[in-house]
Amino acid sequence: MKNALLFFCLVFNCKSIAQVSTAMPADADAFYQNAMPIINSQVRNLVVKSASDLKNQQVNADSLIKALHSKSILKGMKDENIAAVSTLIMVQASMNADEDLKKMVLSMRNNGKNDAEAVQKINDQKLVLDLILYRKSKMAEEVSLVIKKIYDNSENIINNLR
Repeated sequence: MKNALLFFCLVFNCKSIAQVSTAMPADADAFYQNAMPIINSQVRNLVVKSASDLKNQQVNADSLIKALHSKSILKGMKDENIAAVSTLIMVQASMNADEDLKKMVLSMRNNGKNDAEAVQKINDQKLVLDLILYRKSKMAEEVSLVIKKIYDNSENIINNLR
């Protein structure tokens, strides 16, 4: 019965965990899956590191693109190629946030020694979870704007990033 109560509290207190108001566009996911295995390793490393650096930050695509123009490994690239790199970074950052969400939910589920402690831990971390979900939603909106500009030319862009 106690486990049922804990499950009930988990579901109703953290119902937003499973709800991101704006999902990552399917085109962006497809672009990421196609590009990451074959792009230049230096660009791939930049994507992974930059995404990691964006943890706990709200992302603005224009600011990210502007910052990427100063990266030495991207010097001389066309704007659409740099926009594509920004898309890869934001998709990777979103995937990193998904992993953080999973860890937090599992932590909440596993750390409670009794029902009251578990419910309190859930309440304490709900704000953090909501903030991560909000950032993921805003990032998906930013990605949507960028991917619309580059998707028609994505094969050429991927070839340019090799």
